[in-house]
Amino acid sequence: MSIPVGSAAPAAATWGLAALVRQAGLAWVTRAGLRFLLIADVLIVGRHATSQLAPVGIAYAVAGVLYVLSFGLLLGCLVRTAAAAAGPRPQDAGAVLGDSLVFSVLAGGLALLACQFGEPVLLGFGQSAAVSADGGRLLAVLGLGIPFHFVFVSGAFFLEALGRGGVAAALTALAFALNCGLSLAVGAAALLPEADAALWIAGITVALRAAMAVAVLALICRLPDRRALGLRLRWPRWSCGRGLRRIGFAAGASIAVESASIASLSIFAGWLGDAALAAYTVLNNLVSLMFSLALAIGVVTGAQVAAGAVRGARPGALLAFRSGIMAVLALMAVLGSATYLGRDILVALATADVGVAGLALPLVIMVSVLVLADGGQTVVNHALRGLGDTWPATLIHLACYLLLMTGGGWLLGIAWQRGLVGLLEAATLASFAAMVILTVRFFVLARRLPAGAAMTAPG
Repeated sequence: MSIPVGSAAPAAATWGLAALVRQAGLAWVTRAGLRFLLIADVLIVGRHATSQLAPVGIAYAVAGVLYVLSFGLLLGCLVRTAAAAAGPRPQDAGAVLGDSLVFSVLAGGLALLACQFGEPVLLGFGQSAAVSADGGRLLAVLGLGIPFHFVFVSGAFFLEALGRGGVAAALTALAFALNCGLSLAVGAAALLPEADAALWIAGITVALRAAMAVAVLALICRLPDRRALGLRLRWPRWSCGRGLRRIGFAAGASIAVESASIASLSIFAGWLGDAALAAYTVLNNLVSLMFSLALAIGVVTGAQVAAGAVRGARPGALLAFRSGIMAVLALMAVLGSATYLGRDILVALATADVGVAGLALPLVIMVSVLVLADGGQTVVNHALRGLGDTWPATLIHLACYLLLMTGGGWLLGIAWQRGLVGLLEAATLASFAAMVILTVRFFVLARRLPAGAAMTAPG
């Protein structure tokens, strides 16, 4: 049974906390699965190829910046598709997807090219020759999957904006299960040198991303209401995607600054030694696992705010924002506490190296605090994109993360010799600052919307 186009957008259909939680569940499966495709590789290598944990950690940290960048660069696809479905011309949704796919191929191709220069880049950032060589080879392989990943994200955002995120979630879950099974088989077989095994594991992830891109486009082409959505073959025109790119460049720059700042902490950790880098990789993966849930809530919040804004409904936009921020702070508090209580098990699963585990274990408490701010700021950032805010929010991110995280990380961790503790302190400070300042800006912009009619969650 087909879903009516006008009511398909999640933001157009329902408001409130209950609706947000339902929609965020599927969005989380997609984002967590995409992120876990990288994290699972690091965990498997940490168990079966211990000597490769440091180069794998640095390579996947850099590649992760480029992969996560897609969630910002392509955010315009989700926001504009949700707005089209909530408005009088749902047939415009197909044009939005076409523009997003063109953008995906171009941006993904540039990222692939950048990944082929991994070794000299890592050497330039002060990593050891051995880590740079092995990490550079891994980065070159991981880069092959980025264009496919970008295409898949465009398709997933399109489906989520129409309230059909279950399709993307199912594809991601299947790919994650296959990736874990195949990668574990390669690692457990121990038939290859550890460096070669790490390359094979990365290659499996790339192949699965290619299959995901083809599958999501095939399923979109088979939607029963594809004609009503305006899905048809058309010659792409760069000028048509101007609005999509306006949101994407600004949101992408925010995520790029944030991700690059986090990656800079990996660089600083590498300056502290291979063991410190491996320990930071373990801690960063714990943050990433929880952050994927926050990202899902942020995406749904942004779509709901966008629908409220396109209708001129201030109460709807404010309710979507309050629901999102309440949900993410509560969830991050619960997950952070659970992570701290289960720290021994989680760290043991991430690495078999006793020295690395000893460095990471005492710092899990800091991770539990960090995720509160990190989750909060990403929801507020997505809500601002839903209001159409572009570069002001990006400049706030730039100031907080470049100055407080990168600059503060170097000052606290390296110059003041606080080590990994200083790096995590800087990350926490930057995230809390971004959350507070972005929240103030959201309320300033929301006041400009017409009062409209009050929106209520469905009974």
